[in-house]
Amino acid sequence: MKFSILEASSACSPILVSGDSQTEDINCYRWLHRSLFAFILLSLLFSPVVHSSTTSTLFEAVGKSAANEVGGAAAGWVLGALGLTSGNDSSEIVKQLSEVNSDLVEIENTLKDIDAELVNIQDAIDQLNCDAVSSNTNDARALIDSLASDYMSFVETSSGNGPDGNPPALPPTACTTEQKDPSDCLENWANAVLDDATETSGILNAVNQINQALITVGSAQGVIAACLDSSVLPPPTAGEFDDTKYYDQVANLINFYYSYQTRGLLLLVEAYHFKAWLNAGQPAGQPGSVPDATTDICTLATKGSVITNCNNAIVDTNSVYSNLQEQFELGGAPYTNTNTLLQYDADVGVSNASATLFVRSLEAFTEVAGNDCSSPLTSADPCGVTAGIADLGFSKQVMFSGYTEWTPANAAQLATALDAQNSSQTPADYLNSIGFQNMADKIVLTPSTAEANIGQVGSILEPVNPNVMFCFMDTGILKSFSSQPFCSNDAAVNRLVTKTGTMVAECGSTPFTFDILGTHPSLPENRNQFYDLRVVPFSGDPCRNEFELAPGWWPPANGEQYRWPVIAVENLKCTSSRSPKNPGGAFTLCGSDFDAWFNVQVPIAPTATISQTLNAADFQSSDTLSVNVSIKNNVPLYDFYLGGILPDGNTMFFVTALNPLTLAEGFLDDPATFHPLKLSTDVIPLGVKVYLINLLAYTFIGTEPIGNHQIFSAITWAGAFSDGSMDDQDIIALDLDTITFIK
Repeated sequence: MKFSILEASSACSPILVSGDSQTEDINCYRWLHRSLFAFILLSLLFSPVVHSSTTSTLFEAVGKSAANEVGGAAAGWVLGALGLTSGNDSSEIVKQLSEVNSDLVEIENTLKDIDAELVNIQDAIDQLNCDAVSSNTNDARALIDSLASDYMSFVETSSGNGPDGNPPALPPTACTTEQKDPSDCLENWANAVLDDATETSGILNAVNQINQALITVGSAQGVIAACLDSSVLPPPTAGEFDDTKYYDQVANLINFYYSYQTRGLLLLVEAYHFKAWLNAGQPAGQPGSVPDATTDICTLATKGSVITNCNNAIVDTNSVYSNLQEQFELGGAPYTNTNTLLQYDADVGVSNASATLFVRSLEAFTEVAGNDCSSPLTSADPCGVTAGIADLGFSKQVMFSGYTEWTPANAAQLATALDAQNSSQTPADYLNSIGFQNMADKIVLTPSTAEANIGQVGSILEPVNPNVMFCFMDTGILKSFSSQPFCSNDAAVNRLVTKTGTMVAECGSTPFTFDILGTHPSLPENRNQFYDLRVVPFSGDPCRNEFELAPGWWPPANGEQYRWPVIAVENLKCTSSRSPKNPGGAFTLCGSDFDAWFNVQVPIAPTATISQTLNAADFQSSDTLSVNVSIKNNVPLYDFYLGGILPDGNTMFFVTALNPLTLAEGFLDDPATFHPLKLSTDVIPLGVKVYLINLLAYTFIGTEPIGNHQIFSAITWAGAFSDGSMDDQDIIALDLDTITFIK
């Protein structure tokens, strides 16, 4: 049976402090602090998950701590676990220390790395020369720095000398020589963090001040908008590839404040959990139980004050998370990643600014599409979903790098992509040098057409009919031979053909010498016969030429080659309330692509998850709707909702009891009418994933409105809608499905 920390009774022996000397009675405090640290920080601060920065990793660790994740303790429980090894045999403590001592040093170094990271970011944003950076945040940042310094002193104390040495003194700013019990010292620190007396100058207030300074509200321009103004931070220009160069500078600004808010959150969660430990009666643990016992303070809590402190840790974590999301949304995120490259077609700031997102590798796109092709792909043997004729789209929709909107690049997009190529390069040389992959030996077709007067001589001979071609690029042809793509430039197009002979034929009554045209000898040969052609006099009308053998670039295009997948980012749809551009006018991720990117920068706290499954999508009279719900909830104080939205989009029904099934009416535009379903902790236990089979079973009687109904299950903060309003921060977890009642 797992040990319940709330059943423990003894607490740590106090550390007696007198002047510059300390007693050797440091059994529980110092050594527990050290041994616990390995459990608490190691698995998280040094996890194999790769995030954007040390700050991101710390935020994830704190978020898990706030959610009371069991199966490995997290940052945020260091101070709250004091006393857990009280009564343990001292040899057991020394044994634990010997195993984790080197890890503690590494943990200490990691926390210092966060400070170093902050210094580097400060140096970078100083170069922006943005006066708004310090606006209204100096006091808030100073308070976080001060209390974080005390916290760091606790860490350094725990990773100090061995059990036979003299540990460093407690941090002077948090403790005094008059404080004989370390719990008093740490309680004073927690009180300063939470500012229990006024709640106006603590860390939460400091974190909120930083958020308010960053975000533009009404006519008051925030720090982010001010510093991203084009006069401060020049945006990308026409023809420029790779928007990460621009967004790296944006990230310096955002991450500077992100670091402060994350450190502030760590202090808050530590303080709440320490208070929870005090409220629980300063319980002790047992040998080997420390990791589970720390989180048991919250997961097994029954006392109101303990539950409140544990819940506050979760509430503040989600509040900071929501603030960070708004800040990162405003700053924006790059489209360029390991799979794609963005290029601006026009300067940022102009009304018709546009940009193209290119796939870096046709091979990667082909593999994701499920095609079994040799790699690298070559035009000698076109293969896969991107292979085809010029005037057709891709054979199937492909989800690549989070998008399905891929279409073949047109001639203008290819021309812009090659604009900076020099005469000594092939397109493959140039494109590979800027981040594309395996571009050699490829012909890229486009659906674009252009006039091409092949075989015309003055006014005597008409060009081959039709006198149009499909524009294309060959990545193996030097720019010195011809600019590309081959399109709407007779001189360039005529580089594709050469005179191979002559023949005499009559044009009317006049004999005329015709040139016979064939493939230019300098063109690559391994192109699946794409260039093979022969132009001769037209047998029915010798006053013009015709293709006896047409090349792959001439309509009707039957030469199969590659098409380059691209997306015009200005056509992508944004999630409601998000803008496709940041304050500097640069395009930004703004849909589910932003969500995926943001969850790497700021890992979401695992406060609660919910998912539902329905037995069908369409229902008639006498059919029964069955709803199964899967829930894992880490929030001590919450409300659970189960119900639906009728086809009018406003009228709702809420399940308020299960046996017998009881429904109550509500309205989407009046959250005060929402009704939660009260379920016991036996049904939804804290911190345990449960599957509630057939939670709702409703049989249609035929009087229900015909049309689409939205069935939902949700977890919210307790009393979230008591004020009659609803915002994004009210809902912790939500799942929604559409069903249709046919009658």
